[in-house]
Amino acid sequence: MDTLGYISKKELLKTTGISYGQLYRWKRQNLIPEAWFIKQSSFTGQETFFPREQILKRIDEIQRLKDRYTLDELSELFSPETGSRTYEASEVRRLPGIHQEAVRWFEHYLLKDRFSFMEVLFIHLTGSLIKKCPLSDKEAERFVMCAKEWLPRIKGTNVSVYVVSKDGTLLFLLAEQEGRLLIDPAAVLVDKVDLEDLSKDLNLMLNQPVR
Repeated sequence: MDTLGYISKKELLKTTGISYGQLYRWKRQNLIPEAWFIKQSSFTGQETFFPREQILKRIDEIQRLKDRYTLDELSELFSPETGSRTYEASEVRRLPGIHQEAVRWFEHYLLKDRFSFMEVLFIHLTGSLIKKCPLSDKEAERFVMCAKEWLPRIKGTNVSVYVVSKDGTLLFLLAEQEGRLLIDPAAVLVDKVDLEDLSKDLNLMLNQPVR
């Protein structure tokens, strides 16, 4: 692994001033995703690395908020996808800025009217792509079909969605944030969305009073 962009566990503890016990307690509480603990062989045995920017930002957020929230509350804030709460389609439709047609497509293709946090996140993402790319209705429905295949395989929000264009056709790709994505040089990157950032936006929306 190219360690550029990563920080070792030893350096992390020294930089942040937290203890080994705190680090792993926060992992058990789902405050820090397990996927960020990346084990690599070294001359001393095995060493753990973390994505530098993400882990330092997360620890800063935990330390800033831990006096205002319990660890369980922080876990729900940082990792709402691990919770068991579901959301009725009518509730999702009332979220500010949600794309109404995207809700209908997910109801139709997933054959349900109550959604998990991750499913609501992809509804929110669909609306965002329609506005930013923009996607036609046909392209948006094709993205929903991709999401239907991806959702059972996603463990958390530590992934990114890419939209690329090749010969006038839009393609949708999903990749773990730690990995590189190499695409056809003839293709054009239209958009990239980190689900972790989008999930924070959605979590704020879900926790605002609904009119």
